[in-house]
Amino acid sequence: MEKKITVYENYLDEVLFNECFQYSYYLFNSNNKNNDFNINYRLNLTYWNNDIVHDSAPIYIIDINNNNELYKKISKTIEEKNNKKIKCIMFYFYSSISHIPWHTDSKHNGGITIYLNKNWDKNSGGLFLYETENEIKAIVPKKNLAIEQFGGVPHSVSPTSMYSDIRRTIQIFF
Repeated sequence: MEKKITVYENYLDEVLFNECFQYSYYLFNSNNKNNDFNINYRLNLTYWNNDIVHDSAPIYIIDINNNNELYKKISKTIEEKNNKKIKCIMFYFYSSISHIPWHTDSKHNGGITIYLNKNWDKNSGGLFLYETENEIKAIVPKKNLAIEQFGGVPHSVSPTSMYSDIRRTIQIFF
């Protein structure tokens, strides 16, 4: 299987992006974190293995149920653009000084990360890092930018800064 990184600008159409953006704010800022949208709310600290948590601060993870209308819209977009069937869609919310150490997503064939923050300063950290041909490259989060990684590309997310905004992404796995 070929190891590959592909970057897409303005991945979601504007209407779907805004729906995802608004939904992410509702999910994260909701005090009840209940199941009115079939929400499964977790933390990386209790859900992931220690080698992938490492010394990260909390990353909040919310699974989107495949019966959810937003799940269906995102899934349709990915199937049309990337011709791939998805396993799951989640929202990730990175708190201050959170990160993900180097890994290859070995449980999956690949994935797509879509950035939801409308503005992100590279000084806030949270860069997507990946290794190709013995070189480490970085991508700064940007509104509606999608990064597809396929075939086990070594990658990580650099720590967010102490005073960064919540780094918001949609995470999809194949």
